[in-house]
Amino acid sequence: MPDFSGWIEGTLEADGGQQDEVIATLMVWAIDCGDLPLALRIGAYVVRHNLIMPDNFGRTAATVLTEEICNPVLTQAGTDADADLSAFIEPLDTLREIVTDQDMPDEVRAKLCKACAFARRGLTDAEQHGLNH
Repeated sequence: MPDFSGWIEGTLEADGGQQDEVIATLMVWAIDCGDLPLALRIGAYVVRHNLIMPDNFGRTAATVLTEEICNPVLTQAGTDADADLSAFIEPLDTLREIVTDQDMPDEVRAKLCKACAFARRGLTDAEQHGLNH
């Protein structure tokens, strides 16, 4: 991803919103690299400007962003019932803010809700209360 930092930063700073398959693809690559903060920054731009994903993705940007971030969380939760997924709370909350008004299949929205729940499952009531304020 470092080779593309100039493209990414220039695009995000200009905030022009022109159709750009490169930035949309870089959003997915950032997820694949595990750089969720970068993926969410790019994702917020892509979703806000209603950019169309390249044909090979076959879904809207909001759907791709949601599934690509949630699927690994759900896989980890399904394979390790004791996994501490609390590190995903903030990225998932940010994702929810980005896609809240976006049209996407109910199944995908449900994945986001489920991933958020799994990320919080180990929290005490007091910790959960603190996150909500």
